[in-house]
Amino acid sequence: MQDNKIESADLLTAADEDHVREITDNEDERTKMSALIQSSKMSALSVPNEINWLKIQGRIQPIIAAPHHVKEPTVVPFYIKSFAVAASTIFLAMGWLVFSNYQLHNQLEQVLLTNQQLESKLINPKVTTYEQVFFVQKLNDIDKKLQNISSLDQKVTLLQKRSVLILELYKTQQGVSDVFSI
Repeated sequence: MQDNKIESADLLTAADEDHVREITDNEDERTKMSALIQSSKMSALSVPNEINWLKIQGRIQPIIAAPHHVKEPTVVPFYIKSFAVAASTIFLAMGWLVFSNYQLHNQLEQVLLTNQQLESKLINPKVTTYEQVFFVQKLNDIDKKLQNISSLDQKVTLLQKRSVLILELYKTQQGVSDVFSI
């Protein structure tokens, strides 16, 4: 059914009545619509009395007149801004340090791998002596300790011992020309 706003029953024209007949296929609906039109012609416009209007206005006026609380922007003290800047700077510095540590760790791993490859070439001469086997065993022991230690100071100490052993191995290999292999 279609909703029509009818201001006054007197404004209903013949075309409107034809339209009502067209949109209502059912006889029951048509009789209900006709009854509604007839009742709208008979009802009088009711106006509330003035006392009720005054009561309604008395309730509405305080609501309208009440000041709306507008939140004014607050000024943030300078020391709070300073703390925020300091915290942000510290956060960025820590992030940079973590990233740098990660990169240095990867570079250290790469250097150690390259060092081990060079050592393996140094250790595998054509003639192997007892002293070379002894040095290789010591180097392997130091390598195992390096893998198990997490302290940087201890790692540096072990790496220094390792470099001394490699230098000794290199010196012994240069003087190996007259030594017999086992």
